[in-house]
Amino acid sequence: MESIVEVIRLTPDEMSMGTAKGCLAVLSELLSETKKMALDVQNKQDQKRAGEQALR
Repeated sequence: MESIVEVIRLTPDEMSMGTAKGCLAVLSELLSETKKMALDVQNKQDQKRAGEQALR
């Protein structure tokens, strides 16, 4: 699994956490990555269920 540091890719201006834009950029990126991870987990669970049903 990627670390937070690897996931967040910001411009130098956005890296200034004192700015609202920087905070929003970080939160937006984290939300996007969280959604991707959740979809990956869901897909793996669906594939596992499909495999189990195919064996029956």
